[in-house]
Amino acid sequence: MVIGACPSCGSAGRRRWLRHPELALWLCQGCGLGYSDPQPRTLVERRYLSQYDLADHFGALEARKGTLNAHRLDRLPIPAAGDALLDVGCGDGQFAAAARDRGWDTYGIELNPPAAQRARERGINVVEGRLESADLPAARFDVVTAWDVIEHVPEPSAFAERLVRLVAPGGLLALTTLNRRALVARTFRGRWSMVAVDHFTYWDASSLSRLFAGHDMRTISRRSFGLGRDFVAWIDRLRGRREQLASIEPIASRSPTALASGWDARPVVLRAERALNRLLDATSLGVGVEMLLRAPERQR
Repeated sequence: MVIGACPSCGSAGRRRWLRHPELALWLCQGCGLGYSDPQPRTLVERRYLSQYDLADHFGALEARKGTLNAHRLDRLPIPAAGDALLDVGCGDGQFAAAARDRGWDTYGIELNPPAAQRARERGINVVEGRLESADLPAARFDVVTAWDVIEHVPEPSAFAERLVRLVAPGGLLALTTLNRRALVARTFRGRWSMVAVDHFTYWDASSLSRLFAGHDMRTISRRSFGLGRDFVAWIDRLRGRREQLASIEPIASRSPTALASGWDARPVVLRAERALNRLLDATSLGVGVEMLLRAPERQR
């Protein structure tokens, strides 16, 4: 689908961004968003609805994602009795289940059928489908999370508006996405493994902040983190662990065990990672951008 303008701010001013064999990639001259145009919407929808098995994909990463989920929960408030959390793009429910174990009343929404089913098996109340068309009550959730989801959304403005409407007065919206200014992106450019058909948009801290600027949400935290899978692949090869990372292609071409690396969940590595993340945050060169936003106490 040809869109002809920035899917975030609507500006038609743009220039070519990265060279890629499958995608035409543009950089918005209004808000700085990187995006694909044409958008392969039909292809991506078909993959998520009938080709990807994200339950197996995320299941192979459970040990590592357990550590990541614990870090994410540490950055959220301690829930009071009855506080509700909605995880948008909940995958197989690992984060939602971890949040439930911390005391949250947890819900999820997920497009991929196998992943939604696996989340239900974990005891999560899951709505299957898209956020934009889901029948969810406004201002219902004390925390709404969207971890690494917005880059998969063809219309981020409508997605952001829906996220904000679901947050209760005084509640929190937490999200992460890829950082187009990351060290790994600057190094690999069009060969960066995260430049993929599945990703419609490529953000940085500024463009992500602009997306939410008109929604009466106060930014309480913003950080950059993570070295990036492409660099980790180098480390894996140096360790003689080629079989654990046979491909750094998008999800469609990875086996369920392709990223099941174990060394990067060891305590000594996690300590080094924390130190590296402080440097990446200070320089805004981390592979991911995280934002925490607070809704006003009373919705207007």
